[in-house]
Amino acid sequence: MAVKIFITGTDTDIGKTVITGLLGDYLHAQGIDCGYLKLVSCGGELCDDCRYVHTQAGIPVHNVYHFPLPASPHLAAEQYGRGVDVRKLDQAMNIMEDRHEVVLIEGAGGLLVPLTRALLLGDYMATHDVQAILVARSGLGSINHTLLTVEGLRQRGIPLLGIIFNDEQIYAEDNMLVVDNQRTIGDFSGVPVLGRMRRFEGWSEARQGFQVIGDNLLAGLDL
Repeated sequence: MAVKIFITGTDTDIGKTVITGLLGDYLHAQGIDCGYLKLVSCGGELCDDCRYVHTQAGIPVHNVYHFPLPASPHLAAEQYGRGVDVRKLDQAMNIMEDRHEVVLIEGAGGLLVPLTRALLLGDYMATHDVQAILVARSGLGSINHTLLTVEGLRQRGIPLLGIIFNDEQIYAEDNMLVVDNQRTIGDFSGVPVLGRMRRFEGWSEARQGFQVIGDNLLAGLDL
């Protein structure tokens, strides 16, 4: 059985794709066979998330649905005149699980984004034996959003491997708010803080910055 890691975030544009690309690159460098699955992508002509992860991490990618409208999957699908067929999502999950040792599954937006008018993303993921990584904002507003998402994951029985804080702007290493956010969220949630991803100008610097986060995560994975 492949290890399935669901990368979710506290919000849209939180940095899930960058973190997923770095994680795929890290695992690939460790000799671990991993693939990337984007169940539903919304916005643009192509799945930009897939292209980014494939380019940066060099791992196989697969996207089940893509819709041009940058909106929640249920609305983007409706505007395109289609719906999200859960059976196709299941089929893709099974194929990726058969092909790879680790499957990185990136969500769309946050945990409770609707895939259809009757199904939330988090409820779907809860049926597929996944473990989650939560990407959270480092700065102001992170505590409430992060703790709410942790509660949502726990209510659905989705194990949480840890939280990765992602700087949405350039903060000093010892910025009081950013440092205290990590401590406070870790204390209240009891979830491991895998690390904080600083903003970097180039991919090589980002890879170096992610190394400790990857090491912390790998130590908790049963591979």
